[in-house]
Amino acid sequence: MTSFCGKDLNGQAVTLPQGAPGSPCLLFFAFWRSQQAQVDAWLEACSPQIQAQADLSYYEVPVIRRGTALFRWWVQLGMKSGVRDFERRRHSVTHHTDPEAFRRLYGMPTAGQVYVLLVTREGRILWRAEGQPTNEAIRELAAALETPPR
Repeated sequence: MTSFCGKDLNGQAVTLPQGAPGSPCLLFFAFWRSQQAQVDAWLEACSPQIQAQADLSYYEVPVIRRGTALFRWWVQLGMKSGVRDFERRRHSVTHHTDPEAFRRLYGMPTAGQVYVLLVTREGRILWRAEGQPTNEAIRELAAALETPPR
């Protein structure tokens, strides 16, 4: 996975996964506002792994069409107003790009699913899942976190 840039909801520029403070990095990609509940379900399901792994970084990444500077500001402001917690804002990085091109690049066939990727700082994908979290997916994630990257 090549690095991409975005801004967290506190306004800080972030480059992922290269600029993440820890490695590996768990990324939750969503393409529609209606997918927030699915992202929240993933965050809850992955919470034990996030808490147990000191070096694990995680980010929600809404992938939104680029639009004008005014559009980007409006989207960022709207999202920020919906997230009051500073720490949660730090873990939400909006990426403005062509969503279709982004999905093609990373093998995400539809915008109708949430995609979750575990990647190294260098961009190597260690694990991936899509859709709703399942017990099997969480077990696979735990196994991927226990296996050192080659």
